[in-house]
Amino acid sequence: MKRFIAVLAATLVAPALATVTTVSPAAAAAPANPVDALKKQFNNGTGLRVTEISKATSSGKTLITERLAGLYAFGANGVTASDLTVRPSYDKSVRTGLAEEFEDDESDVDLLKLVTSPTRIIWQNKTAYVSNPALTPVLADGKTWGTARSASHAAPLRTAYQQVNVLEPNTLKALLADVDRKSAGGVVDGARTTLYSGVTTFGELNKVSPTFRLLHGKLSKSAAKTVLKWQLWVDGKGLPRRVVSSTTEKLSRTATWREVSDTRYSGWGTRPSVKAPAAAQVDTETDIEDAFREVSTTG
Repeated sequence: MKRFIAVLAATLVAPALATVTTVSPAAAAAPANPVDALKKQFNNGTGLRVTEISKATSSGKTLITERLAGLYAFGANGVTASDLTVRPSYDKSVRTGLAEEFEDDESDVDLLKLVTSPTRIIWQNKTAYVSNPALTPVLADGKTWGTARSASHAAPLRTAYQQVNVLEPNTLKALLADVDRKSAGGVVDGARTTLYSGVTTFGELNKVSPTFRLLHGKLSKSAAKTVLKWQLWVDGKGLPRRVVSSTTEKLSRTATWREVSDTRYSGWGTRPSVKAPAAAQVDTETDIEDAFREVSTTG
């Protein structure tokens, strides 16, 4: 759980896996090359909508759920702007544990409120604009947004907890180069899809994915060996429609810790409007990153 909370802290400034039936290659229509299709979207300067649900369970009991929804805008080299809202929810036992972790904290920010309240992040021009009710005490009077400019916080592709970022061409290419299964994926958001499935490790993702490196920092040898299972649904145009990833850690002979993220992409080809908050609402002087560092350190 500590890893999930630590990633949650970083993210704040930033369904069950489907059953796969292996079929012959002829049974599933071959889509266009997904990497080329993705790059074409960048060149067109369009964008999309994203929704995500991530869950952490212990021996089958859901303890943490995070929901994300928002917009990505593309430029020539990938995602250039985003507007995302993350809504966390916790099992009662987890909230109690968090309250105990933070009860002796003397910061101006209510850290429990910070990690349990919805957070909206607008990323534009290498700046993350962050809004969370818990930040009010440290923002200038009348301001509702703070800013963060460090690399770890100013990442437009940050998600709630999805480890696999298929909007990065190199990451997408690496996944598709090591597919275990390919099958008909059914209909996702009105589009017929092909389903690719595979297994990778945190170490391999760390090599190819800038977002993964921002999310985790330097990996320990043991963390690099973490096994991640993934499933990717691609439509007939070669565009990702859904990605599900999962990791499972054995805590004891009878207990397990499992994390699953389910991300869906829709509205390909649209031109989403991502605008920075009105200047009058933004406190550009206060360093809100201190609060998030405290959450990461405490959690």
